[in-house]
Formats: sequence, C-alpha cells, structure tokens
Amino acid sequence: MKIISVDQSFCNCAVVFLNDGVITDFKIIKSDKTQDIFERAHYITNQLINITNLYKPDHVALEGLSLSNFGNATRDLAGLQFVIVSMLRFYHGYNIIVIPPKTVKKIATGNGNASKDDMIKHLPEIVREEFTAMGYKKSTGLKDLADAYWIGIACSEILKQK
Repeated sequence: MKIISVDQSFCNCAVVFLNDGVITDFKIIKSDKTQDIFERAHYITNQLINITNLYKPDHVALEGLSLSNFGNATRDLAGLQFVIVSMLRFYHGYNIIVIPPKTVKKIATGNGNASKDDMIKHLPEIVREEFTAMGYKKSTGLKDLADAYWIGIACSEILKQK
C-alpha cells in the first residue's frame, strides 16, 4: 500500500512516502515567509499535488488539528488543511485520511501526549539516520519528518483494522 503522509505546516511541511511501511522518499516543503498565508497555502498545496501526481498513492494521510490550541496560528493551519484536503480530494480524487494528533502519538510512543522529542526518539534507528544523513536537525525539519513518518505508520495501522 502506497501512502503519502503529511505533517502540514507553513514553515516545514514534511512529506514522507511509504510503500508497504518502508520509506521510499521524503522532503520538506518550505514556503516563502514574505508571502501572505494565502499565497503560502497555494504554494504548499501545489507542491503536494505535484508529489501525489508523481507517486500516485493509495492514500494521503494528514494529521488532524490540535483542537486544544487557540490563536491565529491554529486558524491558519486549519485554512491550510482545508485547502490541501479540498484540492487533493475533490479536484484530484485522492483518498484523504485525517488522523487525530493523539492517535498518531499513541501509535508512535504509546503515549497520546508525547512530545516532539519523544516522536523523534521512537523513530526506528534506520529512519532517524536516513533523515539526519540528509542534514535535517530538530530546527530544520527533523521533528516534522518524524511526525510525517508516524502519521503514515498510524494510517497503515488504522487501515489494517478496517
């Protein structure tokens, strides 16, 4: 089963491509901070469309919104998620699965309240090495790639239960 998993963000939007649970590619999409959120959402979504059209996944997995957070950043991420889901699902026909953050964390670490550091610590060593070998650090996308990886694994686990 081919899954593209996305940890959506305006700064470091992490994308991991899994084929039967094995990473075959990954990347970070960075948007231009000088642009407004609408231009940035458009850019990120177009990049995701290009990636999905290239890899033709069976599913695209996104992490749901953290509903316990408030403020403009949360609203902006809700807008980004809406644009991504509507474009990939309704205009390009991809099957979108949105997974609650606590579910992703529970599958990754056994704790639904895990920290970003916990998510990185629980990565399989080979996966962590693959991410760091490409120069990713916590501040430059490692935590986002870790989340994207676990979103994909959570998606696989959920689909196995169906």
